[in-house]
Amino acid sequence: MVYPRTVPTPAFVSYEQLRVAADKFLARHGWRGEIPVNIERIVDVGMGIDIVREPRLTERIDVEGFLSRNRRTIYIDDYTQDVLENRYRFTLAHEIGHHELHDAIYRRATFQTVEEFKDFLASLPEQAKARMEFQANCFAGLVLAPKEQLESAVTEAAFRARSRFYETDITDPVDRGYLVPTVARRLGVSGDVIERRGQFDKLWK
Repeated sequence: MVYPRTVPTPAFVSYEQLRVAADKFLARHGWRGEIPVNIERIVDVGMGIDIVREPRLTERIDVEGFLSRNRRTIYIDDYTQDVLENRYRFTLAHEIGHHELHDAIYRRATFQTVEEFKDFLASLPEQAKARMEFQANCFAGLVLAPKEQLESAVTEAAFRARSRFYETDITDPVDRGYLVPTVARRLGVSGDVIERRGQFDKLWK
């Protein structure tokens, strides 16, 4: 067995606590408000974590990236890195979420290879895995779309829509169909990230 089934479920962390952790992470690594957030530079230069291309990683184990056991390397699917820019950036930020939030779990792991990492995932209790992934996803979204910059991008997109087309109602899913892709392009993330952030941050109210 690569990993013991007695692994504890990560502690509950509120969304606001994750926001504080993401803001502190950005401040610690010298972010000064530039958008899109250069997460690749933070990971590679700021943290000294190696980013290693892994051929057909998604095809082999159904993940686009993973953090090494010693937390010094992030392995990335080669197609994701070459073609899916926003997905690549989110994957880096997601794995940094594990780096920042789940040190205790990684310290108890024993995997070395891609195949052993797959076994590591399979050995995690469902509740532990679900909480880890939720926390890392939230952390990634908060790092790549900081609150002030996100709100500014939403306001600007709504203003441009009103100026060019019609009065925009961000509570209307149809209007958000225009706003979300515009904001996503501005911040260099996917529309799904903006939709989730809009819900968690209550931007659509």
